[in-house]
Amino acid sequence: MSYHFAGRMLISGLVNGQKFRPSNWPERMCEVGATRDPIKGIMRYSPHLNIALDNDHGYCVHVNFDALAQYQPETFKYVCWFVESNQLNLVAQNNVQAKAPTEALAA
Repeated sequence: MSYHFAGRMLISGLVNGQKFRPSNWPERMCEVGATRDPIKGIMRYSPHLNIALDNDHGYCVHVNFDALAQYQPETFKYVCWFVESNQLNLVAQNNVQAKAPTEALAA
């Protein structure tokens, strides 16, 4: 299957004005691209796939499809499949980074 996703996008947490469920879908998606440090035992999210909180789109995921396709092709395929199969909305991000949940709550 071929996917045509490119650039920096925000995968919206809202579908038809309703929160997408399950509520922890951003964590689940980001864990697919995460690595585990064998010494410290901590999980590190991919720099190309991050949880975000956006005022207009709720709890969502910020993704750089170009970098993900280049450096983590299997994760890229999974994310594209997930977006298509759940009919999630993508929002183009033109050099604008969504705030991380902790930053947004502190503001």
